[in-house]
Amino acid sequence: MKKYLIILMVLAFASNAYGAFSENFDKFNNGQLLEGTLDDNGWKGWANNPSAGAYVRSSPSLSTPNSVEIVGNTDLLHEFTGATAGSWTVTASLYVPSSFGSIWDARSDFILLNNYSVPTGKGYSVSVDLHIAGGTVGDAKTGKSTPIIYDRWVPLSLNINLESNTVDTYYNGNFLSTHSWYDPALSSDQKAIAAIALYANGSTGAVYWDDISLTPAGPIQDPGVSWLLAASFPGYGLYIWDGTLWTLLSRDNPENIAASGSTLYGDFGTLGLWKWNGSSWSLLTMDNPQNIAVSGSTVYGDFGALGLWVWSGIGWSQLTSDNPQNMAVSGSTLYASFGSLGLWKHDGSGWSRLTIDNPENIAASGSTLYGDFGAIGLWKWDGSSWSQLTSDNPQNMAVSGSTLYASFGSWGLWKWDGSSWSQLTRDIPENIAASGSTLYGDFGAIGLWKWDGSSWSLLSPNNPSVLITNSEPK
Repeated sequence: MKKYLIILMVLAFASNAYGAFSENFDKFNNGQLLEGTLDDNGWKGWANNPSAGAYVRSSPSLSTPNSVEIVGNTDLLHEFTGATAGSWTVTASLYVPSSFGSIWDARSDFILLNNYSVPTGKGYSVSVDLHIAGGTVGDAKTGKSTPIIYDRWVPLSLNINLESNTVDTYYNGNFLSTHSWYDPALSSDQKAIAAIALYANGSTGAVYWDDISLTPAGPIQDPGVSWLLAASFPGYGLYIWDGTLWTLLSRDNPENIAASGSTLYGDFGTLGLWKWNGSSWSLLTMDNPQNIAVSGSTVYGDFGALGLWVWSGIGWSQLTSDNPQNMAVSGSTLYASFGSLGLWKHDGSGWSRLTIDNPENIAASGSTLYGDFGAIGLWKWDGSSWSQLTSDNPQNMAVSGSTLYASFGSWGLWKWDGSSWSQLTRDIPENIAASGSTLYGDFGAIGLWKWDGSSWSLLSPNNPSVLITNSEPK
């Protein structure tokens, strides 16, 4: 696997129909001038001036293959529509070459406007400015600043609440400033997010922007897309991936997720356990489960001292007052390990014990259960007896059909096809999820990757905290 030394990046988002916007510049040709023509996706020069446009460049780039270069006379603008109420998040990634710091006139501004019309009627809400003097990136309205980070992609994030009239700015994940979004006393200001401008301010030093997005904060009520993978990215929210594009479901980050078909369940800590039915969220309980497992419309929740409960689609009922350490589900069968009490199976009517041993992790598919028993290795239960697959102790497991994937620390990530093991990569994933012949691996600082059965491809340079496929038992 090719290692991309990229950390703390933002996603290449997909545009959707909720006033949101995204741009990764990858649809354009290298060297294309964004000046307001029909093939420029709404990008144009300030005041419709073509000479204020910007060039697309292939290097550097965050989401391959392109970014946009801001230099010289560039004052690149894109207008927004529909962002007139509620809370919104603007994200972008910035690359500042170290050579920028040695150019005497180097300056560049990231500007958000609450009103934009030509030639008058401009309301400025945010100007994040790069200055060679002192090597700082700062908020022009508050005067707050922080040192510029050079020679790598750095995220810029702004949380805008039009109802409370506030905007909070973060650079590289760190809080920079807060102030009002607009001034109601000014006739030029409006309660809206109207446009973005990338302004070079005449600088001969170039900077580069990529993966710019405007997304509603909080749950989106109908993205209208089917999904293959769900992933929670700390600081950015819960997203679904449809095979091509990412779509935001919630700005909140769940502690755990589970799925059955296109239905997704999220444990949002003190906010409770919620269900996404493909178009909207509904609350199942305000209690915070320690673990969840789903099959069909049945949800199993481990609520710690309250025991193990099952949601039938109508209400909750208790299966046991004991607190399981691990759960896995396949069809109507639930597997749960209870520490010194061992590993048990619930068939829908009663419990039966499979072994007195306590696995560190379990995964199920059909009538087969896989158990990681630590020092005594990885074992398979075929419905009647146990057999050992390896004496090694996996750190993570995911199963799809008869194929088991397991990571073994420094030995890397391996696949069991029912008869033998084969290595997929020597890299060590922090988490894995599987569907069909496709495997998804979270490899920490080098991002989230997909294995299609023959090769790896990068889905996102971000590091998800949890992930799951739409067909994976949990």
